[in-house]
Amino acid sequence: MQDDIDEILIPEEALRARVRELGQKISQDYEGKEPLLVGILTGSVLFVSDLMRHLTIPCQLDFLATSSYAEGTQSTGVVRILD
Repeated sequence: MQDDIDEILIPEEALRARVRELGQKISQDYEGKEPLLVGILTGSVLFVSDLMRHLTIPCQLDFLATSSYAEGTQSTGVVRILD
């Protein structure tokens, strides 16, 4: 996969640091509450997993499956939530 990348725009450590900051901020803002995290499948799975590791509060997790393709390989431009 590294061969497919022409240029790294944001270094890995910068992304990790920002996810850590987001986890701390969410934990502060929602202290005493139990937020529901909703990720969009499948691209958000790793991000949401990393974010949850940095939360110090309980939370719930769910995912939505979406599609902008009806039949074929060209997007319709309309995003649908799948069952």
